[in-house]
Amino acid sequence: MLNLRRLTAVLAGVSVAVGLAAASGAAAASRNVKAKTPGSVFKVMVITGLNTTENETPSLLAGVQAGANAVNKTAVKGLGGLKGHRIKVISCSPNSTPAGSAMCAREAVADKVGDVIQLDTYAGDDVPIFAAAGIPHIGTEETGTSQEANGKLWYPLIPDSLPEGVAALYYTMKHNPSVKKWAAITVNAPASALNIAPVASLVPRLGGTWLGTTFVTGLDVDLSVPVAKLQAEGAQGVYVLTNPSQAQAFTTAAAGLGYDPDIIGVSPTFPATNVAGFPNGGKNLVIGAETPPLNSPLPGVKKWLADMKAAHVATTANETPDGVTGWLAMWALQKLSQRIKGAVTKASLIAELHKVGAKNPINLFGLVTWEPGVKGPESELAPHLAVADVWVLGFANGGYKLLSSKPSDAWTELGVS
Repeated sequence: MLNLRRLTAVLAGVSVAVGLAAASGAAAASRNVKAKTPGSVFKVMVITGLNTTENETPSLLAGVQAGANAVNKTAVKGLGGLKGHRIKVISCSPNSTPAGSAMCAREAVADKVGDVIQLDTYAGDDVPIFAAAGIPHIGTEETGTSQEANGKLWYPLIPDSLPEGVAALYYTMKHNPSVKKWAAITVNAPASALNIAPVASLVPRLGGTWLGTTFVTGLDVDLSVPVAKLQAEGAQGVYVLTNPSQAQAFTTAAAGLGYDPDIIGVSPTFPATNVAGFPNGGKNLVIGAETPPLNSPLPGVKKWLADMKAAHVATTANETPDGVTGWLAMWALQKLSQRIKGAVTKASLIAELHKVGAKNPINLFGLVTWEPGVKGPESELAPHLAVADVWVLGFANGGYKLLSSKPSDAWTELGVS
């Protein structure tokens, strides 16, 4: 059953206690105390595309480097890093091939890596290599590949587009209840169907009518016909889950037909630069996003920017959601290590992860509440993504704005606990 009272409070921003705790945690984490790292080095490998010819992002590496630099310099009981173990960041580029991913995994084993942060859509062949070596992916990205489906040591921090769509729909239907007839338009692919399904099931539970899904191919650039179909069906709200250029084509076609539905979506589909050029300027758009706007005044965002600058990686290219994820991953390791009574090793980190649940979550500067010890509803993609914290954003004056002052728990909105 949906806990509507709790969710309304969450999305209305009744989070004073959480905000104060996040601000206090951020202040404590930035104490300027001499930190010692007498222990052995703890190696973290970043696996992602590291050049402009690959369809990945080097900003993930920059975020990890900034987080490691900050963690190494932050003293807890006089010790920096992971209870005195200095984090050393190394990287590997898989060259956009499964063989490259396997190559990186073998390098991780040879280098005795303790954790892997990976954003690699070609992952798969590396799974058995990591499993045999017992190398976890603590704080990693989630991409919906077989790496996550089969990788039992995969502990992501950030959700993919499935809970982002759920959170955007919930917010829109609660704040604009007159929009009751909903449909979706998406690329005809298995992953798309997986992401549409929970939104379709949530609509009738919130008093609306689900009209169905219109499919397009990834190559379609003129969406006039499918948009006209949605208009004829009377869809008042549309979940647009396509590539960015198709989302732009959708709004162009809709404007040409005099059709102005509410639109929900996920952050990869709607880059701010594209939305600013929409015919209606993004007026009716609500998206779910893995991070808040990176120019927001939240303490966690300010802390991230400060750490990026301190590590000399604060460039426009690196200031992305992936940069935030990489940074958060290092702080997740640090906070997790503080709960370990003995030595910090990959095995002890994994053991401690399973003790972190709803009663003792790890709060990462108010940006993510992490409960890796609880198996989440999205277990077919990420066995340990128990809480899907999603930021709900609107668009105005050429940029995204927060519609809620704390992230939304998408699984609770779906009625799953």
